Amino acid sequence: MKAAIITQFGDANTVFEIRDDIALPVPKPGEVRIKLYATSVNPVDYKRRKGYAKQALRLLGITGFPLILGSDIAGEVDSLGSGVNTFAVGNKVWGVKNASRFGTYAEYVCCAAKDLCLMPSLLTFEQAAALPFVGLTTWTALVTQVGLTEKNTRNLKILVHAGAGGVGSFAIQFLKAWGATVATTCSTKNIEFCKNLGADEVIDYTTTHFKEKLSEFDGVLNTVGISLEDDSLSILKKDGKAFYVNIVHPLFEIIGKDGLLMGGFKALFLMAKKKCEQCLKGRRYYWSIFRNNPHGLAIITALVEQAKIKPVINCVLPLERIVAAHELSETQHTAGKIIIKLNK
Repeated sequence: MKAAIITQFGDANTVFEIRDDIALPVPKPGEVRIKLYATSVNPVDYKRRKGYAKQALRLLGITGFPLILGSDIAGEVDSLGSGVNTFAVGNKVWGVKNASRFGTYAEYVCCAAKDLCLMPSLLTFEQAAALPFVGLTTWTALVTQVGLTEKNTRNLKILVHAGAGGVGSFAIQFLKAWGATVATTCSTKNIEFCKNLGADEVIDYTTTHFKEKLSEFDGVLNTVGISLEDDSLSILKKDGKAFYVNIVHPLFEIIGKDGLLMGGFKALFLMAKKKCEQCLKGRRYYWSIFRNNPHGLAIITALVEQAKIKPVINCVLPLERIVAAHELSETQHTAGKIIIKLNK
């Protein structure tokens, strides 16, 4: 099969190779093999290409080259591993491939059947590839970590940073579908884009600081990083229920610098310290790490079928342009997802 591989960590224009002689993967028990028609580029891909989280991945046994990056799955079931009775060959499916050496920048991939759902009938493969990873990243942060439900989200005031980004654009739609009032930040050129997603208040960060306009919020989803933490916490209520959740935190950076044992201890100590500090101030504090969640994917599938969540695509590129796709993603100024088209 054809795949984009890397054989070392580094810059996109030096490490990627397009190969057409990669062995076809064979599904293990409980897995299916999928003929991929599309995938996407997520920020974690270019970070991992540079060596991000390699210490933690080594602990999980995910080491070595060649490495095929990519997580989003949109394709057709091609072969069934033993014990799989939830899908049939030819089913259109979507989902997220958990971190491994062999990701989705390839014509075929094997994935645990439990991590897949039938693809929403409303979507093309390219549209479907835009949603699973950002959807389940949002689900992990807001549902698994914070404990939001459709019932308790209604009428909450929540700030989503970087509303034009992949996670941000999904999170706005998801929170609106569950009845929240949503504010977001973006650059001048993306103001209308974010309004069209359903954001109730859009703040142009190039001209206005969000803390000048927002106060007494029930929650903040930080998709940008630690630099926005203090100001984000300052706009929250102090009622013991308000939450701050960060998906771009220093856990893997600390582990990478200080090793698994010492780095893990330092990261856990830092997180516990911040949790305690904010608890004393009447706020809840979280770091969130992506987790696959079959129930979450099923709920997202239903919301897409109900047209409450729509994919947001920046561009569609062939696999041969994977370098350009990574370089575009690294600008961190794209509105919507960068899609990679695979089998025709």
